[in-house]
Amino acid sequence: MTVCYYEMVKSCVEHGDLKIICIISPARVGSTFFMNVLAQSPSVHGFINQPFHLTYSYPYVFPGNREEIAYQRIWETYQQVRKLHYPKTITLVLKCMARNLGIGQQIRRFIQLIEKSIILIRNPLLSIDSLLKMQVISIEDMPEASQHNFDNYALQQGVMDQTGHGHHWRVLRDLVLETKNYRLITDLLIETLAFIELNQYEIDMLNDYQYRFNDDDGSFNHVFALNWTGWDNMAAIYERYMSSSMNYLVVDSTILRAIPEKVSREVSHALNIRYSPQMLNNWKVVKEKIMDNTILKTSWMKSCYNTVTNSSGVKLPKEAPIPINLFPYIYQQHILNTAYPSYFALLKTHHTIRPRSHEEMQVLLNTTVTEDGKLLKQVDPIFAQILLLLSV
Repeated sequence: MTVCYYEMVKSCVEHGDLKIICIISPARVGSTFFMNVLAQSPSVHGFINQPFHLTYSYPYVFPGNREEIAYQRIWETYQQVRKLHYPKTITLVLKCMARNLGIGQQIRRFIQLIEKSIILIRNPLLSIDSLLKMQVISIEDMPEASQHNFDNYALQQGVMDQTGHGHHWRVLRDLVLETKNYRLITDLLIETLAFIELNQYEIDMLNDYQYRFNDDDGSFNHVFALNWTGWDNMAAIYERYMSSSMNYLVVDSTILRAIPEKVSREVSHALNIRYSPQMLNNWKVVKEKIMDNTILKTSWMKSCYNTVTNSSGVKLPKEAPIPINLFPYIYQQHILNTAYPSYFALLKTHHTIRPRSHEEMQVLLNTTVTEDGKLLKQVDPIFAQILLLLSV
C-alpha cells in the first residue's frame, strides 16, 4: 500500500491536530533568523528548515518525488513532536525558500495546509548582494579540477597571484569581496549558480520554469542562475495568496531587526501564539539542530548560516546597499524588472507590518544601527525613501 504523506498531513490539519505556520521568502533575507524567533515561542512545538529543499532532506540524494518527500519530513517531525508534547494541537514553524516551491499545483496544495503564512522580504540590493557574496566564498568547496579552471579564469581577467603559489583565483576572489564588484566574475557566477541549481532538482522542477522560456529569455543558465534569488517565484506566490484570500503577513527583515520586540509582538499576536522575550535571545535548540546538519561542513553552508550560528540575539540592520552597477548586467535587469516590483508590491500591502504614522516612521528610520552612530536612514537611504513614499 502506497503511503501518501500529503493526505496524512492534511488530515491532521483538518482535524485540528496540527497547525502549520510558514515563512516563505527569497534568498538571503534573514529567514533562518526569523524561524529562530518564532520557534522560541512557548506556543510553538517544533520547526522544519526548508522541507522542499532536497539536499536538506537527504543530503546529496535526489529521489524522484520531491513534493512527497517534503510532506514526509513534515509528517515525521509532527510524529516526533507529538511524542514529547501532549496538547490537542501541535504547532510547527516551517521555513520555505520561494525558489524551492513550484508555482503551479504544488503551491496550491501547500497553502491549503497553512494556518498563516509570513512572507519575509528585504531590500533586493541587499539580499542579492548577500547571495552573490556567499557564492564567491563557496567556490572554495569546488573540486580541485574546477579550481584549476577558476585559476585560468582569473588569468584571463588579468589577475595573477604575485606570491608564486599559483592561487590566482583566490586573489580574484579577495578582490571581488573587497570591492563588491561582481561584474569581474559575471560568467563564473552565472555558470556555477546555474550548475548548483539545476543539480538540486529532478525533472519535476523543469515544469515550473517552462512558463519563463521564450525567444527573449536568454540562455538556460541565466534562467537557473536568476532563480536562486527567489524573486521570480515571490511574484507568483504573492499572486496566488491574493487570489486565494489566504491568511498572510508581510514582514521586512530590516524593520524586524531595527525594532525586534515591537515587530515580534505584532507577529505573535497575528499568529495567535504567545510572545516571550526568549524569542529574541534564546536560540540554543535551533542553533544546535542547524549545526548538527552534515551539509554545514561546506563553506557554502557555513556562510549561509554564519550569522545565526554565531549569534546570541538580534543584530541591527547595518548593511549598506551597493551601487546597482556593481552587479552583473543580468542581475541589474533582474533587480529593476523583477525584484523591486515584487518588493514594492509586498511592502505596500495592508498585510505588511510596518510603521503607519509619520512619528513611528521617524522612530524607525532614526534608529542607531552601527557602532559609530549611523542611523538606519543613513545606512540604507533607498529603504528609507521607499518607506517615506509609502507613508505619503
